[in-house]
Amino acid sequence: MQAYQHTVTTPDGLKLFVREYLPEGPAPRRNLLFIHGACEHGGRYAELAAAATAAGWRLLIPDHRGHGLSEGIRVHVGSFDEYLDDVRLHCRHFSLAPEQTAIIGHSMGGLVVARLLESNSELATAACLLSPYLGLQIEIDAFTLFFGKILAWVWPWYRFKTRVRANDLSPDPYYLELRRQDTLIQRSVTAGWFFAVQRALLEVHTDAARVHTPLLAVQGDQDRIVTPQATIDWFQKISSVDRKLEVLPGRLHELLQENDRRQTTQLVLDWLGERVAGS
Repeated sequence: MQAYQHTVTTPDGLKLFVREYLPEGPAPRRNLLFIHGACEHGGRYAELAAAATAAGWRLLIPDHRGHGLSEGIRVHVGSFDEYLDDVRLHCRHFSLAPEQTAIIGHSMGGLVVARLLESNSELATAACLLSPYLGLQIEIDAFTLFFGKILAWVWPWYRFKTRVRANDLSPDPYYLELRRQDTLIQRSVTAGWFFAVQRALLEVHTDAARVHTPLLAVQGDQDRIVTPQATIDWFQKISSVDRKLEVLPGRLHELLQENDRRQTTQLVLDWLGERVAGS
């Protein structure tokens, strides 16, 4: 496997960090774009990179603005569309032909991909959502919501500590320890970010019928971060004829960091590989 690092500059001047992985030998004809979740980064997906390149994919994993090695205020956007625009920029920058491209979104990255499919289905031939953030399972009390909404208007950069507990993400002690040691993991978000996501959540369910792209959704039924039923409800409203929903019993949120991650990874790569040119 060959690994490369790139930076892509956004129209508002941020340098976004992108990891690229290629198989040894001739350049592959198909592209896989992976959009990671909130507060994490693309460096956590080395096993996906090994499996994808072994299956003949060119894999690109950008760090969101404000995440990982990308520039920007940590876990902050003024509008959720900034994430969508960044993904479109990556597709142009790396010349990702839609007929040769598949896209995967995990958690908040799943919300990003869902909104992209609703607004522009020509970015990829097929897509996969892993534990998509289509509804929040973590409870937030009314006072915090009220206080945060005011701050989102007057001080959008005010930070709130996330209420994500590591043990709710994966049962694998190896990955939990890696996460604990990972200095690029963010543990707070801004008020502006939270309510930008809330607006996107309203829109994603309203616009679900606009999705026509072949789609695989994979959701753990014991997810304690996002609401499994929200994934099911959204999936039932999309217009894709070629679609599949896999609800994995007993699985938590980070499906590519679970004990059976290799099987889940292979499920995703096989399904997407059957639909993308160059297989």
